[in-house]
Amino acid sequence: MMPALLLTALVSADPVLAAPGVSGARATGPHLPALSGPHAVGRVLLRWVDRTRVDPVGGGSARQLLAWVWYPAQGADGGLPEVALPGTWGERRASFNRRTYGDRAAQALAGLRVHAVTGRAPAPVRSPVVLFSAGAGQLPTDYSLLIEDLVSHGYVVVGLASPSLACVVRLPDGREVTQAPGLPERLALEDLLFARTQLAALDLEQDSPLHGRLDLARVAAVGHSLGGVASVAACGEAPALRACVNLDGDFVGAALEGEARQPLLYVTTDASPLSDSLHWWQLPLGWNERRRTHAWTAASRSASAAVRAHVAGTLHGNFQDAALLPSSWMQEDKRAERLGPIGGERGIRLTGELMRTFLEHHLSGRGSELPDFPAWHAAEVSATAKNSH
Repeated sequence: MMPALLLTALVSADPVLAAPGVSGARATGPHLPALSGPHAVGRVLLRWVDRTRVDPVGGGSARQLLAWVWYPAQGADGGLPEVALPGTWGERRASFNRRTYGDRAAQALAGLRVHAVTGRAPAPVRSPVVLFSAGAGQLPTDYSLLIEDLVSHGYVVVGLASPSLACVVRLPDGREVTQAPGLPERLALEDLLFARTQLAALDLEQDSPLHGRLDLARVAAVGHSLGGVASVAACGEAPALRACVNLDGDFVGAALEGEARQPLLYVTTDASPLSDSLHWWQLPLGWNERRRTHAWTAASRSASAAVRAHVAGTLHGNFQDAALLPSSWMQEDKRAERLGPIGGERGIRLTGELMRTFLEHHLSGRGSELPDFPAWHAAEVSATAKNSH
């Protein structure tokens, strides 16, 4: 085992997980919509320790990461229902959601029933791997439908819960690390790069359900917001990554400084209707689009293939499970700030199909030319593509 790696399963194979708002041991909240792929979904929670880095808020200790890993599993979808984020960690996450979306939405998200079953037997396949980096203040479990649907099509997704970047991360010793302001954006990039280096050891781990299941020749980086920027920057620093997907993250810092040569997909949303705000991400559409187009041109200059896809009717939060909730379950002003008028499931489905077809093509080595996928012609989608070389 690699000396920089400390691998610990934090959730037992027992699929009965308690969560806030749950009667007994079963999740009783709303269900995620059905998955579109043929595979059931399993998951496991891991802890990694990077002894080559000092945690910026860890009092001199080594940098720790938690990672939810979703994988294609055997059997039909089903089993005892689990919530996206179980136990005390889920309760703490709900307290942040109350501030963001209000009480009813927070309660629904805390009890949201997902398809993944912890410790489920893996499907007998080697799967391409997607490293997923969440937006600032978010957790990978906030994107359960987007991630689980991708996994149902045969992908392993490693979702990073980065202490001090996420709203709250509960470590195995019971300590909780909340989001710390002012940390460098490069921290998300370094977490992503470290996670990539641990995949080989994870594939060799005898006691892991992922033993022998990872196709290490087909690894991509995907992220939302800050995580999307980190994903593109990671491709610039790790040529072994085969493709990168940026979900509505602004190209700044390392994402512009690097030279990502891999295929690149950039999915963007509408400008926020709260255009009277002085925040740069809420300025009028014309200015925002000009700024983004300029940054996109710079960031994609060296990519072997580059696609920008805009999904009309979405806002910055439409990639997350909160978009699935009825509008009446949220305070109107809180919803309008983060979620667009498109149907919540529709927005996630379109994003997922754009992402999946892009990854399927480029991880399969079919060349830089994109075939004509139906998702690119959806009424809500406008896409432009270019090939650099």
